[in-house]
Amino acid sequence: MKMKKGIAAAMALLMLAMLMPTKATAAYFPPGSASANGIEDLVLIYSGYYNPANYGGEDISAWPREQFKPYAAFVDQFGRRQDTLFRDYLFLGLQGPNGRSYHRETDASKAGLKSDWMWFLDRIFTSDMEQLNALNEETKATAAELGQTELKNGVVIMVPFANENVTNFGDVDGDGLSENLTALAGREKVTRWYIDEVLYRFEQANYSNLVLKGFYWLKEDMDTTKPDEVNLVKNTATYIHNQGDYIFVW
Repeated sequence: MKMKKGIAAAMALLMLAMLMPTKATAAYFPPGSASANGIEDLVLIYSGYYNPANYGGEDISAWPREQFKPYAAFVDQFGRRQDTLFRDYLFLGLQGPNGRSYHRETDASKAGLKSDWMWFLDRIFTSDMEQLNALNEETKATAAELGQTELKNGVVIMVPFANENVTNFGDVDGDGLSENLTALAGREKVTRWYIDEVLYRFEQANYSNLVLKGFYWLKEDMDTTKPDEVNLVKNTATYIHNQGDYIFVW
């Protein structure tokens, strides 16, 4: 009798548990999945401004070709490439040389402007043997040494945060008027301009061994108490996805 009562109680608890709503949980993209655009390990390449005076005169975020070698390939003690290593690279920066930020800033004087965003794009798309150009050449060398002629590495590029306290961002559409970011329309305008610039420059560079896989939301969150900010993130995601097979991550 006691055993039957115990079994009945256990079944009742099980049925109650099945009726209770389950809590939704967030999750990362499964590594290598289609939703992750094939990305498994994404290495961060910090390409923003770091004052050389603080680093013995060295530009520590220049990323010359030789700096990419131990990222693009597993090398032995003699420097010989043995296998591929990182296959995907995230290019990002925290601030430009004027000290203005690519993040959220409550002080408008510290918020990034068009000139700061342009500085970052000019830096990573340089024709010098640095940044994306250097990664492309090092990927090409890795492909040749390993006999993997079809080898291409993936690239993800940051999207800076358009601060709502900026009233004089700079002209992005050639109408002679500086963009005002106090309204959502202005913030979306400059964000889409930046994304278009990345897509155009990447296409024009015609890298032989790199593939643009998507964009990264540098701020890594959104203030859900601000409807405009929520819409900025959602609409940016939609815009990116409408441009092609690109992911939008943070």
